[in-house]
Amino acid sequence: STAAVRESSHAPLPSPPQLCGDYWMEHEMRLLDGKPLSYTLALIKPDAVLANNASDILDDMSKLFIVADVHLAQWRAREVEAFYSDLSGKSFFPALVEFMSSAPMYAVTLVGPDAVVKWREQCGPTDPKVASMTAPNSFRARYSAMDGVIMHNVVHGSDSVARAAFEVAMVPTRVAPR
Repeated sequence: STAAVRESSHAPLPSPPQLCGDYWMEHEMRLLDGKPLSYTLALIKPDAVLANNASDILDDMSKLFIVADVHLAQWRAREVEAFYSDLSGKSFFPALVEFMSSAPMYAVTLVGPDAVVKWREQCGPTDPKVASMTAPNSFRARYSAMDGVIMHNVVHGSDSVARAAFEVAMVPTRVAPR
């Protein structure tokens, strides 16, 4: 696994293992420039990794957030199914599981004020074509291949603080054998 911690002149962050679970629930009121810190999970999806865009995406993330933890792993289908269990009834679920377990991806813990909302804003709309028209500076507009497959939208972001806690805890921290 790869780990990156952005140096900051602000109060030191806890070590990466402490980022998960109850620690943040108890300590998320730490301040950065007078604003409370929170965290979110970002995934750099297989399409971005295979297109060799992951390092550029990570670099861009580090300009916007504190990158507290990074894991590179190829997820097993059962790990993807558990991670996206809330989507299991959707018609696209089997294709999503196949895609997300098809190649390695990065799981990145981002920290900053209102991290969930700000990261989702930076991601842009789910459909990369819509993102290119309505949010041209978003990650999805800048890095997606625009191949017509909506799930090939290069990044994922937690949709709530509670979901972020769940997702961070679900991240595999080893390279999964095929």
